[in-house]
Amino acid sequence: MSPNPINEVITDARSALHGDYVSTSRVADTLLDLRSLASEDPGLVGLIDQQLASMPGRSVVPNSWWVDSLDAIAELAEDGERHLDPLPG
Repeated sequence: MSPNPINEVITDARSALHGDYVSTSRVADTLLDLRSLASEDPGLVGLIDQQLASMPGRSVVPNSWWVDSLDAIAELAEDGERHLDPLPG
C-alpha cells in the first residue's frame, strides 16, 4: 500500500509543533491542503470545513486545539481507508 498523502501532511504538521501555539496562517494552510487531498470524501471535507470555521484566535491557535483537530481528521481519514481496503478472503 502506498503512503497516504493525508497522513503525510498530518505527520508533517505534528512535527512542526513547538511551544504552546501555532500561527493561524499555518493551520489554515494545512487545513486547506488537507481539504484538497480529501476532495473525494464529503465527510472528511465537512470535518475540515468545521475546523476552518471554528479555528480559535486571530494570529495564533493553541497547539492543544490543533492536535485535537489533526487527531480527528486522521481518525476519520483512517476510517475511510478501511472502507476502501479489500475484504480478506
